[in-house]
Amino acid sequence: MTAVRLSRSTDLTAAAWRALRGGAPDVTSDAEVGGRWARRCATTGRRHGERGEYDAALADFAGCAGWGDACRDRADVRPGTVRLSARRGGPEEARQAAPEARDALRAGGGRARLMEAIGVLGELSGDDHATAARYAAEDHAEGHDDAAEPVDRTRQAASELAECARHRAAGDLAAAVEAGVRAVELFRDGHDDRSELAALRELGACHRDLGDLAGARHCATVGVALAERLGSPVELARCHDDLGRVLTACGEHAAALEHYRHAVELLVAKGEWEQGAVLLPNLAVGAVRARDPEALWTTALCGGLICETAPRATWASVVPLVVDSMKRAIETGPRELTERGMTDFAHAVTAGQRDDMPFPVGVLADVVVVLLAWLMDRVDAAIVGFAKELDRTTGGVLDLSGYISVPVADRVRHGSRPRHP
Repeated sequence: MTAVRLSRSTDLTAAAWRALRGGAPDVTSDAEVGGRWARRCATTGRRHGERGEYDAALADFAGCAGWGDACRDRADVRPGTVRLSARRGGPEEARQAAPEARDALRAGGGRARLMEAIGVLGELSGDDHATAARYAAEDHAEGHDDAAEPVDRTRQAASELAECARHRAAGDLAAAVEAGVRAVELFRDGHDDRSELAALRELGACHRDLGDLAGARHCATVGVALAERLGSPVELARCHDDLGRVLTACGEHAAALEHYRHAVELLVAKGEWEQGAVLLPNLAVGAVRARDPEALWTTALCGGLICETAPRATWASVVPLVVDSMKRAIETGPRELTERGMTDFAHAVTAGQRDDMPFPVGVLADVVVVLLAWLMDRVDAAIVGFAKELDRTTGGVLDLSGYISVPVADRVRHGSRPRHP
């Protein structure tokens, strides 16, 4: 649907350009004009993509392709469009577009670009290891076809990365590491930082699966530094999350928590709500492991902000996580932190008129009312009935009525736990 809207927008842009030209002497052909606009769209699309502005990049790439035969860069932007769709959180759109890109590039787009499209198809196969292996084998065959042709480092690097993914999917982690190392080195030699980062993350995952935490830690640390240099908030957040998971596996829970926190706060600050929702559980679990009630309030606050604009598929899992984080923070944190946390949450998330709030935010506002009454020992029949109605509305996942049935004094353990192990 998005592609259709973008295509119509491009048609209108082209029509408007021709209307503005009116009856002026036709010193420039429509093809030349279209070519200029297409090149402009391709250039701005790449710049938006480098900055992590995926919606704007996809719109520009669609605009480039919408100029038809006047667009000479379509072979360049097709693989980028597919990859950006996947990064934006639209894997189904990417899966539909990737085969078209592969077929078009096979007809005349250059082998390096063809391999990129095939590689993306493999990445999008997810847990379907058989399909992933088929695409990886196809990619590898393309990369080693025609021995007489001069070696293209970009093509060779893409082939090695595809081999890494194929071996990992098949469970041959030693071979996956070898291919991943070669991919990283080739991308680095070619000064392709963005592809090097993708290879580093895949290699780090292989080390982690293999139990080589030192290798995984090195890849994640280098990945964070590289992502910072690239300036993409989404990629940087993912790399911080990667490093957090490695540190968690090493038992360094306090250090891991700081990376989880940085990842989620960065995504929320940039308005990347859906990506933030994906990483939010790691922050919540990291806060529990590190015994950090303040981080639990951060989880609740970030989750509440996500619920303000996220679609139902996202907030349906975030709301229970927010409420659970609030409960745990109240139970384990000092009274002063609870008061500050409740106040900050109410001001940032649930301020305003109840009737004007999005549904998930309204639910959270009601939860705040119930928890405040419980904290002040003012649970009466009306509050119990209100809590039961909230439980009914949310399918019982919040268990508010059961929670407030236990007195505050029996649940709250102020100061009984240290913040860090």
